[in-house]
Parts: sequence; C-alpha cells; structure tokens
Amino acid sequence: MKHSITKYSLDIRNMTVPIVYAAVAVAGTTALILIPNLELLSFFFFLAAYRYGFKTGINTVFLAVPIYEFVAAQIWGSAGVLFVFKFPPYILLVYLASKLGEDYRNTRKKLKINFNTLESAVVGKKTTDNEVNAIETARKDTNMKKSHVVILSKTQRHPPAIIFGLFGLGVTAFYDVFTSLTFLLFTRFTFTALMVAFFFGIPFYVFHEVTNFIIFLQASYILNLLDDISPQYNQ
Repeated sequence: MKHSITKYSLDIRNMTVPIVYAAVAVAGTTALILIPNLELLSFFFFLAAYRYGFKTGINTVFLAVPIYEFVAAQIWGSAGVLFVFKFPPYILLVYLASKLGEDYRNTRKKLKINFNTLESAVVGKKTTDNEVNAIETARKDTNMKKSHVVILSKTQRHPPAIIFGLFGLGVTAFYDVFTSLTFLLFTRFTFTALMVAFFFGIPFYVFHEVTNFIIFLQASYILNLLDDISPQYNQ
C-alpha cells in the first residue's frame, strides 16, 4: 500500500512539475520580451533538470518552447519551423544540469550527513568540534578524499554560485552559436552574409550571455528556497 502511494505521488509530481516550471518560464520570459535576448527559459529548464532529473527537464522543454514560440514570441515574430533548432542546445542543457544535480546529490548521500540539521562554518563563524568530528567521521566511513568533503552551511547545500554562473554562460554561448549557425545555414546565406550576421549579432550574444551568467548565479539561493519548501523532493 505504501509503495502504491509513493508511486502515485511520483506520477503526480512527474506530471505537475514540468507544467509548473514551463508555465513560470514562459510567463517570466514573456514579461521580459520587450528586452531582446533577456529570457528565463534556460534558467527554469536548468532548475527542473537539476532538481528533478533529465526526464522532467526534457518534458519542461517540450512543453515550454512551442508555447513560447507560437504564442508569446509573436510579438517579435516567430522563427516558424526553424524553432526546432532550439531543441538540441536545450536538450544538452537539461542533460548537463541533471548530471550536475545527480552527482552533487550522490556526494551528499555518501557523506551521510543531514544537510537540513547540521550547522557548520560560515564566514566569520568557527566550526564547533562536534561538527568537525561529524564531517571527519563521515569522510572516513565513506572513504572519501578530504577534497570531496564540503563544509556544510545553508549556502553550501549546492555547488558555489560561480559554478552555476559559468554553467549558464557556457550553455548560453553554445545556444547562441548553434541556433544562429543553423538558422543561417538553413536559409542558405553566403559566407559573407554569415560573417556579417555574426558580427552585427555580437552585442546581442554578449548581452544574452552576461544576463544569463547573472541569472544563473542566483541558482544556489533559489535551490535552497526550494529545498526548504519541499526537501523530500531533493534527497
């Protein structure tokens, strides 16, 4: 009976989470649509995949992208059938995000430390002897290297903000290059026209990458809030 209830809960979650994340991603990006290349789609795809896994991330992508492209994006003009070229970068994004989340959760499980109750060192605060002993015991029990042990604090349940920022910068750069190149090749631009298009697109690319870098820096904070709301979903 308990197994059936758990399975039912997971089925409900698998259906509702992509809908919620897709809705927020589309609504947020639509609200910012008058600012070219400022978007929240990538960030919410990342959150869905990092927290719930690849399947949930993919479902979120395939829900959000068509809705945004054929409804909200009409303000600027839809890319039409060419929007399919947006899927490969997004699929790569959710794959990498799911692996990052999975690897970090596995590290936490190996440490066998309750991240929600154990307090530890933060800037300007000394770690107590009990906390040091608990961390060292967990390290020895799991045969982990000291370099793999994270000094636990509320802001360190997840990788440092700079990791998320660089992640966002990298996937956004790949998205910009991939979609621009495929769009232009599909329309059979000459090489000269291709170079001109890339040259004049540089300010938009830079703006997109810088803003996503800043947005992804907030991932640790957002993930901590989500952990506090529903910690059982991130075990």
